[in-house]
Amino acid sequence: MSRDALLAAQTELVAALVGRGAPPPGFDLAALADAAAALRSKRRAQALGAWPALAGSLPDAAACFDAWALAHELAPGDTPLEDGARFARWLDAKGDLPDAARLELAGFELRWQRGPVGLAPRSFAVRALRADGRLFLALRLPVLGERWLATRARASAPASPPRTPGPGAAPATRAPDGPSPRASTAG
Repeated sequence: MSRDALLAAQTELVAALVGRGAPPPGFDLAALADAAAALRSKRRAQALGAWPALAGSLPDAAACFDAWALAHELAPGDTPLEDGARFARWLDAKGDLPDAARLELAGFELRWQRGPVGLAPRSFAVRALRADGRLFLALRLPVLGERWLATRARASAPASPPRTPGPGAAPATRAPDGPSPRASTAG
């Protein structure tokens, strides 16, 4: 088999595994389906694991992520954190992102930006959003770090923003991934 033929066969196999092509001839269809399901499960577990508030607040998060992932390829070089961010932005654009996940997304966007070789930390950022019946203002400033301000909750809203630091998070004002907002009340 020539190198070009091998490359074409490998490309066809990968397309089948990620749900973007028909199974190549000569493969056990059941084994191929099992391998494809395992890859989808791994992608889902990693992305939703990096976004605990999203995973915990979205009803049927696994099925929703699987449907989204079939239509959205994993971008080259994307980490699970970036994959989850793209999923969260897609839900937000549709109006389906729960408030706890909106706070988590705001924290991510406050801390990270897409650089030439992946995610790079931000030194300055401002985010404002409404969630859980409150108005939040989040600031990331050099030297001062990260600060979250929130209006008082309405009677029907939770008393404080959810704390969702994500895996490997540092103290509340400097978490490396998922947000951990510190809210102070403003009258």
